[in-house]
Amino acid sequence: MKKMEAIKTKSVKGRKPSGSKINFIVESNVKMFEERLKPTSIYPYFKMNVGDSFEFPSSMYGRIHASSWYHSKKHGVKFVMMQQDNEKHRIWRTK
Repeated sequence: MKKMEAIKTKSVKGRKPSGSKINFIVESNVKMFEERLKPTSIYPYFKMNVGDSFEFPSSMYGRIHASSWYHSKKHGVKFVMMQQDNEKHRIWRTK
């Protein structure tokens, strides 16, 4: 049997009480959701092996930089980006 405990909320100083209190139920041994099975990125990070790269327009630098940073933190990989010319950049997977 699961251990359940009700928690009542307290009013915060300076705020008016809402009139009704909310009860939250704390539950133990509830499985967390499974990691998504499908990659959700529109960029090919999941398909890349170490040494692979792809080219993209310089106008997309900010979006790809942010998404590659997030992907590297979440999945333990590393990327390096370099400007190829005035209109193109390239990103490599290095780890």
